[in-house]
Amino acid sequence: VVASNIESSVSIYSTTIYKTQPDGTILWSKIINGENSLTPLGIAMTPDGGAYLCTSYGYTYYINRLNSSGVLLWTKTVQATDYYLKGILAEPDNGITIVGVQGGLVMTRCDSSGNIVWSKRYLSANSLYSLDNNSFARRLSDGTYIANGPWNIPFSNSGVKTSILHIGPTGNVLWNNGLQQFYTNSSNFLMVRDGIDFNNTIIA
Repeated sequence: VVASNIESSVSIYSTTIYKTQPDGTILWSKIINGENSLTPLGIAMTPDGGAYLCTSYGYTYYINRLNSSGVLLWTKTVQATDYYLKGILAEPDNGITIVGVQGGLVMTRCDSSGNIVWSKRYLSANSLYSLDNNSFARRLSDGTYIANGPWNIPFSNSGVKTSILHIGPTGNVLWNNGLQQFYTNSSNFLMVRDGIDFNNTIIA
């Protein structure tokens, strides 16, 4: 499943989502229109063959749910000042977890109808040392999550700490580790499950 912008008028952009077969044959496509220019931010496949597509205009975010035939089932609007949506994670029950930052890492779990199941904020940071733009989360096969977010206290004059969190299925923090990150190299963290043994140990 892929998504891209299309120009539908002089100043308005829509987003088109495509579902293809493994050989690249297009099964269906769906145009998602908006009143303003939409930017596609995230896409996730659901176990039932459907998909979620997140688009945005400024601080307004739209979560679109499509079924396996590309029919738009519903759209939910999320609007919050200084909120940045970082990604969406499909869940085994065809629900979704929305990952964003707003003075810290924010995760919101919704069911397949878009109703909020839980929403948690982690490790709020001050504006000087916040690593909000690098926050992310990944869902693991056991239903837990690995995420990173800002540590609230500077590590040294040359860098700050970021925190790696292991988060439970209901949003509770199982453990977290603080790691140094330098201002001169503030690239995103990439993580695979094999790099952590779930006993609070990071494997080199």
